[in-house]
Amino acid sequence: IAVPSVIAFLFVEVAVAPPWTIGAVNIPAFLVVIAMTTTTAPLGARIAHGLDPKPLKRVFGVFLLIIAGNMLRKSLMG
Repeated sequence: IAVPSVIAFLFVEVAVAPPWTIGAVNIPAFLVVIAMTTTTAPLGARIAHGLDPKPLKRVFGVFLLIIAGNMLRKSLMG
């Protein structure tokens, strides 16, 4: 999902683009996100595999409920 999105955003025309931007993609921010993701994803996976699955599922479920509630609030309140 991410790769096609980035490719599409590269071809989006932005009226006033900041420096170091191609389409709607800011290259320095893109590089920071890539670097942080590749360095922290293995750590997160290692931590998740070391935890008990039941509380991990509950925490993830609460996180999803908070995100869904925030999305609902934004859509209803404008």
